[in-house]
Amino acid sequence: NIGVYFVNYQPYSDGPAFIAAQKRQGGWEAVNDLYDAPPQSAEQVIHPERYGTDPPTEVELEDEHSEDWERIRPESRLDYAEVGQAGVASMFVYPWYAGEQTRGYDAIPNFRDTWFNYTDSGDLSPIDPLNYGFDAAAGWDGDRMHFYQNDAGEGGYVWRLVWDSNAEAAEFREAYEELLTYWGAEPVGEDTYRIADGPFADAFHVSVAGDTVTIVNAPSVGELTEVRSSVDPDVETATPTPAATPAPASETP
Repeated sequence: NIGVYFVNYQPYSDGPAFIAAQKRQGGWEAVNDLYDAPPQSAEQVIHPERYGTDPPTEVELEDEHSEDWERIRPESRLDYAEVGQAGVASMFVYPWYAGEQTRGYDAIPNFRDTWFNYTDSGDLSPIDPLNYGFDAAAGWDGDRMHFYQNDAGEGGYVWRLVWDSNAEAAEFREAYEELLTYWGAEPVGEDTYRIADGPFADAFHVSVAGDTVTIVNAPSVGELTEVRSSVDPDVETATPTPAATPAPASETP
């Protein structure tokens, strides 16, 4: 999976530039100090200036699933996921490597000039080749994802992300809508989308409250409230067309 590859590649892309930034500021002593105080998030490696000054937010996410669903809690592992800025960036980049037509997909404007870092001579940078800090992913401040399963074995999740500002939360939400549309999503209500076919066929609800974005996923629109009771899909229903009034029968002479 190329998306997973890019998540795993991020330290190799941004790591050398991060180390170089620390060396410029404090010499090899500052680099050695990283063993005792490593970066707290991928964001701090992507943006070296945030190391030591911008710790990630510990995102709170309470469960609101119905009795027909249960939280997945693996043994000997964390029972939640943190996607991080590298994961967010890889999610938006993935369509360009999925072998599908990306015309009209604008989550990352000017993709090649934005995603790739070039040297002054126009070559791909050997130190920091990929830019995980583009606008749709920049401003990440923390996230948390819970996974759920119902009695039929179907899955769903709730993903909450906190951003540095309300504007960056709104920017992420707009880019995420672009991503949903790319994968075939149709709006079925305010903040509610459904992908009918394909690898991501599911229902999604995306809400923004200030600097926080909450995404709820379920197999169907009707099950969104089963995964998270506070979700209001607000599904639009078609207004029935009134039946035509029959013309009065003509009188028989």
